[in-house]
Amino acid sequence: RAALMSHRDGARVHAGSRANRGQFEQQMAVLLRGGLPMPLAVQLMVSVGRFVVGWVLEEQAESALPIGPVVPPEGLAGQAIRLFFETGDKAAFKTGLRMMFAGAEAMARAP
Repeated sequence: RAALMSHRDGARVHAGSRANRGQFEQQMAVLLRGGLPMPLAVQLMVSVGRFVVGWVLEEQAESALPIGPVVPPEGLAGQAIRLFFETGDKAAFKTGLRMMFAGAEAMARAP
């Protein structure tokens, strides 16, 4: 995330690119040693990569918008928007990643 954010349009440039083979091998080895079966490890790698690119695309698009007060709507949408802004991008991003990994672990344990 930080590497993509360090360049203007970093996510757009990275989108659709191929993984570095050495890094991919290392990351897959970690997931497999951690107990994920190959199909789940592959899906997790793809999902995390797309999550990161999508997240950064949103962050970079937001940074290009004029800054003004955000007035959340009423109801559940307003509560959700306020909670997201109170949490902050960095913490919300980390929570999203933790959810993906926890889900993959739960799927690996499921019968």
